[in-house]
Amino acid sequence: MLCPRLPLKAQEHCQFGVCRRLFILVACLEYFFSELPPDTNKERSREENSRANIHLHAFLINVSGIIDNMAWLWAHYIGLEQRFDLEKKKTMIGLFNKDFLEHLPKGLAALVGQYSKWHEFLTHHRHPTAHRIPPYMIPYTVRNEEDSPELRNYMPRYIGSFGGKYGPIPLHVQSLADVNTVLALSEALLTEMKAHHA
Repeated sequence: MLCPRLPLKAQEHCQFGVCRRLFILVACLEYFFSELPPDTNKERSREENSRANIHLHAFLINVSGIIDNMAWLWAHYIGLEQRFDLEKKKTMIGLFNKDFLEHLPKGLAALVGQYSKWHEFLTHHRHPTAHRIPPYMIPYTVRNEEDSPELRNYMPRYIGSFGGKYGPIPLHVQSLADVNTVLALSEALLTEMKAHHA
């Protein structure tokens, strides 16, 4: 059931955006830790890598999407559509968009500022996932090409394009950091909504 205190568009972004994406993120995390445990060091089959990539892509898209849902939730919560034609100004709506920051309460805007480097990192992986060459789970790493198969490291990691800005990323460490950031932003947004409604 939608929250009756929220405007309809804000309710939609809360329930069908933020909450739905949280369930997807939880499902992806459960998969990462049950099917790709952080202490594993065994080779994965092509099918296992494909399933891992599916969960990785779902995770990255929804971490990015939930941030957008939070921005739209706040925009409709404060009635921003009464001041702007949001259809024409939709590129302005973004939690990390400089033009949007002026519409956020100071505490939430400050927290968003603290996570700007994280958002840059997230965007670096989200855009290729949706539009270009998606990140993928690395089958294994070696110290150098001459290493024997016994020295391969199968720890779950992912990467975007070779020669990109970020090297192999530890899956579990980064996914937990991403979810913790999402939860911190969600909690701050909820606190501001409660204060705004009081």
